[in-house]
Amino acid sequence: MKKAETDSDTLLKDAEGETDKAMKSADDLVKGVELEHSNPIAEAVGKKLTISTDMAASGTSAMLAYAESKLTGDNLSELNKLVPGLSDLTDISLTMGSIDSMDKVKSAFSNAGLDASQVAEFSPIILDYLKQQGATSNLLGALSSLWSE
Repeated sequence: MKKAETDSDTLLKDAEGETDKAMKSADDLVKGVELEHSNPIAEAVGKKLTISTDMAASGTSAMLAYAESKLTGDNLSELNKLVPGLSDLTDISLTMGSIDSMDKVKSAFSNAGLDASQVAEFSPIILDYLKQQGATSNLLGALSSLWSE
């Protein structure tokens, strides 16, 4: 009888641990969605292209995730300063894995209901927003090169 109780207690503790993990994941997802929807860059893209905020946020997040994966040093540091919560925001895009190529950005666009060719429409809007926030020409040039691959 003692063994059955011990096994039962162990299973219960394991289940509680898994429930805690699931709740944390759900909380992280909600936090990410809130960040995504409060993203002023996505709002600018959505207005300019007359697309939904969800679509604009998905595309913007994919492009920023790609930039975050490729930029280094001062450029990465500057992008993180210009886009508060960048790491949290780009985590949303990582549901399909690391976005480390333009092919993956385009795939993320397609998954969001956007045409892959719209990357070219998003890019100048995002760059303009960052320029208005004080981005250096070095960062803007690096992003422009990345997104035109």
